[in-house]
Amino acid sequence: MAAVGNGPASDAVDAALEQIRRTHGHVPEGFRVLAAHAPESFIGYMGLREFVFRAPPAGHLEIGPKN
Repeated sequence: MAAVGNGPASDAVDAALEQIRRTHGHVPEGFRVLAAHAPESFIGYMGLREFVFRAPPAGHLEIGPKN
């Protein structure tokens, strides 16, 4: 995968994009745009996503509403 930028933030963005690729099979356009144009916001979104999608009992949503 090509790096989005340089430095530690780009490493985090690249890792997050790879995680999305593994879970979805591809990186949806919205994720690519956010990562390219607002990488700090993308990393923040991924942190929120990781928090919400935790496995029960730690997760805060049932499996149905998350999908």
